[in-house]
Amino acid sequence: MTAWRDRAACLDHDPELWFADSRRPLDRERAKQICLSCPVIAQCGQWATESGQQHGIWAATDRTPPASPDTHCKNGHEWTEATTYWNRQPGNRKPTRTCRMCRLENDRERRIERAGRVTELARLGLSNSEIADRLRISMRHVNRLKASA
Repeated sequence: MTAWRDRAACLDHDPELWFADSRRPLDRERAKQICLSCPVIAQCGQWATESGQQHGIWAATDRTPPASPDTHCKNGHEWTEATTYWNRQPGNRKPTRTCRMCRLENDRERRIERAGRVTELARLGLSNSEIADRLRISMRHVNRLKASA
């Protein structure tokens, strides 16, 4: 191992951050931010270029070739019949392609966020009816979210 690597900012972090797959863009961005604070960023970039690194984050630069937009969604999920659905927006003749995997992830995140908001409002003393009104959801949904918390 070259001496400059002993001073690298990435040394104390999970190496997987620098080689995260395209479905984890936040990990890749976190790796780039760590690189930007690194005292040996120049040596890292030079080494990556000289050694022909073609994957991962090196010196805050993503050397992984981007997925083809025709075969993958913006988060790297492959477009297949099982992971794709088409929908038409009012006033738009052309249907738009939606990734089922991204939709599931977004729905899951929204449910978690909403459950947290229900818990927070209940802690503040709001009734189920007031919570439902404030969040524009049904009383039944409030009860389900409270039960799952």
